[in-house]
Amino acid sequence: MAWIILEKVSFVTQRGVLKDIAYTIQNYYKNEWQFEVCKYKNKIFLRRIDQPQGFENDWHKKNSYWGIKFEDFVINLDPEINASYMMLSGTFGSGTKMLYTAEVDAIDETTGERIEVKSASENSMKNNVPKAWIQSFLGGIDTLLYGMKDQGGIIRKLLPRMALSNVSDPDPYISKYLTESDKNAMFGLLEEVLEWVKKKLPEEDRVWTLHYGGKGCNDIKLRRQSNRFIPDWFREVADRAGTVKIILQRD
Repeated sequence: MAWIILEKVSFVTQRGVLKDIAYTIQNYYKNEWQFEVCKYKNKIFLRRIDQPQGFENDWHKKNSYWGIKFEDFVINLDPEINASYMMLSGTFGSGTKMLYTAEVDAIDETTGERIEVKSASENSMKNNVPKAWIQSFLGGIDTLLYGMKDQGGIIRKLLPRMALSNVSDPDPYISKYLTESDKNAMFGLLEEVLEWVKKKLPEEDRVWTLHYGGKGCNDIKLRRQSNRFIPDWFREVADRAGTVKIILQRD
């Protein structure tokens, strides 16, 4: 059981948003991203902008399909069951209070470890591991499990589980692709961007776009829109600014 005091929360968002911002500094391909952002009752709300249909090319679609199927095969003992676990996190970095959701792929029934399942080819690990690490860290994941696939998308082997929770003795496979300086750089960029947004965004119920242009563009910009996305039910809760009781259970 946990209590989240909305008065002390500065940001409400999704783990994927935080991951994409932090990963920018390690992303070899420098993929573009953009999010909707709004400041209301001194809280910053960030959410993904849905991409238009046909945004992904065939290569991206195949990789997503392979990854989802591998995850289903590893996790679901019963193919008719489609289950996931969600977590809520309340604090980040230097003490910034945040409220964000994070999906957990699986929980080990014996050890209670939270597990993130990934698939990748050998030549993509240099780019894949930093993204998987920051995603897992933000979600409170204990262990990464990788399936190594060939160019046809077939999983040929499983790597040993990679422990994320032992800070003093990091997993050697992760250290091969991600140094402590790399990790600090990702968190440093994320905190800097969030603090910049917090200072620059006016107190108003208006939507802005937080945008990074991708390769060839080093700027992160705020652009104003006219619509709004905070639902009425949350406005009512935020206006009361009380303590919200949220039950978190892990069997």
